[in-house]
Formats: sequence, structure tokens, C-alpha cells
Amino acid sequence: MNSRLFLYSAFFFVTILLYDAYSYKNTAITSKDDIVEESYNTPPSTDRVTKDSADSQLKSDDVDTQMSQEDLGETIDVESSNLRVKISLYDGSIVRAELTDYKESFEGDSNVVLIDASNSGYRARADVQFINRESPVGYSSDKKTYVADTYPYTVIISSEKKQYKVTKKYTFYKSSHLINVENEVYNKSTNSIQARYYNTIQRGEDLSSNV
Repeated sequence: MNSRLFLYSAFFFVTILLYDAYSYKNTAITSKDDIVEESYNTPPSTDRVTKDSADSQLKSDDVDTQMSQEDLGETIDVESSNLRVKISLYDGSIVRAELTDYKESFEGDSNVVLIDASNSGYRARADVQFINRESPVGYSSDKKTYVADTYPYTVIISSEKKQYKVTKKYTFYKSSHLINVENEVYNKSTNSIQARYYNTIQRGEDLSSNV
């Protein structure tokens, strides 16, 4: 009985040794060259990541600035007793508003700028939105530059399509920073027009940040 138990034990011991030798033979040994190659494929350092992120951010800012500048399109200039304004002929939005009677600092020469789409991306818009057709874009103006000489002073731009015409009126008042914007819609077709009027401060294409 004891001899059989010894033989079984020896058999299992030899089997374990053979399995261990087989596993060691089929195990891949990592060479020094492989270790060096792995080190080249490791993630970049923190400095590189920071630099790449900064470059990406700069490119993104350049794209945003370029888009906002392209979106301005053709503009007209209006100057009143205390305002200097740029109006986009693309959608009629006010893309720049400068207070000529207020300086940025006590000893500075630069005026306070409330809206500047070319730099900050902000624009003010009072417009109509059609429900059953495209909203008006592409306005025309009689002049490129307007200088208020009598008050109230009104600047008119218009967008005429096949089925309707939209007229925008911007009224300036003496010694006031208020600009009154009116939208008149003339239906040239026999079909009804469904529209709504809205006011917004818009920043670029990110409509979620509008107010």
C-alpha cells in the first residue's frame, strides 16, 4: 500500500515538472530591443500634451474669429450724437456698437464698445422668423454711411423676395443710447404668412448661449 502511494506521488510530481517545463518553453521572453521599442510608444509627456492642447485651442480660436469675421459680410455705418454703429446687411443685426461719449478709462482715448462681433463674437438682433418659409436674409441700403443730423433719425434697409418684403427701420434719438428697431413685413403672395418677432444677443453659432 505504501509503495503504491509512493509511486502515485512520484507520478504526479513528474507530471507537474513536465508541465512546468512545457510552459516555460512556450513563454515569450521579452528582449532588450522590445523594451526600448515599447518605451518609444509610451504616451507623450505632460509638457507635450499641454503644448498640443494650447495649439489646438489657438487653432479653435482662429477658426471662431475667422467665422465671425466672414459672417459679418457687408455692413453700413451709422453715427449719431453719442453712438457709432455697424449694421450687417446679411441679417440686419447690429454687429458693433460704440459709445462715443464714454471712454474705457479716465485718461484713455478708446471709447467703450458694447458689441463687437469681429472680436468678441457678440451681435444684437431684432428680427422676424417665418414658420412656413425661410427667414429673410440679404438686405440692401441706399448708402454705406449715415450721419444723423436731425432727430429722431431713421435708417432703413430692406430685403425683397418673390413672396414677401421685409423692411427694417433703425431709429436713433438725440442724447440717447436707445436704438428702436422695427420690422415691417409685406406679403406679396396670396398665401398667409406665419411669423414671430424676437430680440436676441447672439454669440456666433452657439445658439445655446443666446439671451
